[in-house]
Amino acid sequence: MNSERYSFKVDMNYYVDGQKLLGMKKINLNNNYKDPSYMRERIAYDLMRSLDVPSPRLSYVNLYINGSLHGLYTLVEQVDSEFIETNFANSEGDLYKPDGTGSDLLWYGSDFSAYSGVELKTNEESSDNVAFINMVDELNNGRDIESVIDVDGVLRYLAVSTALSNLDSYQGSIGHNYYIYEQDGVFAIIPWDFNESFGTFTMGCQDNSAMISLYIDEPTSGTLTDRPLIAKLLENEDYKDTYHGYVQALLDRDMDPDTVSDTIATTKTLISQHVDNDPTKFYTYAQFEASLGYTMIGDVYGLQDFVDDRTDHMLDQLSGLQPISGNGSGSCAGTTPGPPRP
Repeated sequence: MNSERYSFKVDMNYYVDGQKLLGMKKINLNNNYKDPSYMRERIAYDLMRSLDVPSPRLSYVNLYINGSLHGLYTLVEQVDSEFIETNFANSEGDLYKPDGTGSDLLWYGSDFSAYSGVELKTNEESSDNVAFINMVDELNNGRDIESVIDVDGVLRYLAVSTALSNLDSYQGSIGHNYYIYEQDGVFAIIPWDFNESFGTFTMGCQDNSAMISLYIDEPTSGTLTDRPLIAKLLENEDYKDTYHGYVQALLDRDMDPDTVSDTIATTKTLISQHVDNDPTKFYTYAQFEASLGYTMIGDVYGLQDFVDDRTDHMLDQLSGLQPISGNGSGSCAGTTPGPPRP
């Protein structure tokens, strides 16, 4: 509360109609709040892309305000019409950002006004929101999920998000930080906001250890059925097998601890001098260095420490050595997940 290190959204199109920067109308300058490593978003989006999930581009920038260095920020591409044109074959569909009532995608009836937390971001003047209502209806009350959901895309997204114990998301108690995009009535999911991934966001969980042992097949902080986009997919054994395959592929390749270690080292070489020179950083440079390895900074896991323990635990879940699901009440309530491996 005492910091002036705000995040910013910059709209190139606000004063000059059609103006873009590197093909983007909007950019986000994220302040890396609660991330002493400065790397959680960078690695998370890379992992999403490794499983072919459409994801915002990202870069590091030194932000100057009126000629004075304000800090090292993470620049993240805005998910908007420009992003849709780049990543989807049909760019005429409806884009939504759920955050509030209705963001859990439970059925609240056929009146779109009941979903007050689901904000339409494209086609604001022309959409009747019927495709969204049809999707939520089919998801909760129907049987043909593939008619309204890009199932394979959601399974790939879920594999990464679960691997990162990313509860500041649809999977957590708030149920936000994601976009959904509709093409011809079928909705895809788009990832967003990972500064508190890698086990940092523990709301609804007893302690940090629950982040290591988050169930693969019950990867929610609360009741699984309260997140139908996950529950309905994982009750289908074929979908579940496909999902497990994506988790295994992630662990074998891009989230292998040695691979992540190389990424951490490469990124440190890129940004360490700029972190040291950052005049508004939330953490000291010594804390930055320590956070890359096995030291917990406050309640934030060391990056390599989380990856090592989380991948071990997920491998044990997939092999049956640790429970892969609980009693339906979520990973952070009811049956307590087993302890992480020593």
